[in-house]
Amino acid sequence: MAALLAGNSVDVGIVTNNEDAMIGFYCGILGLSLAGEATLPNGARIRRIACGQSVLRLYIPPSPVQPRPDEHWSAVAGLRYCAMRIDNLATVVDDCRREGVTIVQDVVEPRAGVSAALIADPDGNVIELMQVGNGKQQAE
Repeated sequence: MAALLAGNSVDVGIVTNNEDAMIGFYCGILGLSLAGEATLPNGARIRRIACGQSVLRLYIPPSPVQPRPDEHWSAVAGLRYCAMRIDNLATVVDDCRREGVTIVQDVVEPRAGVSAALIADPDGNVIELMQVGNGKQQAE
């Protein structure tokens, strides 16, 4: 049986010990906005960050957890990166570089009409920034 989706987005959860830096990165550098917060019965908190129709959920555990392994982002199985379509790729990558954000892969054209770059958030999670065509959110 297929899942009956109730929306047209996927929310992504990121477990972090580094709340302030992560909020600074996603809201300050990338310009996304906070969309709410919830406290769970175990004392953990979830900070929701709007990302188009999707939501990044920063899960802040009640006590620190082990960081992710240092292997190359594509060397370990599992969810290892997320992608965001944006209309101003070169500007955002330049802003990230000025702010000291790790540029995992500078802007490339993986296929005709598509430009992409890989950056890392403060916890080392890889984010693919992608611009299609002239930047007007076209179908991939």
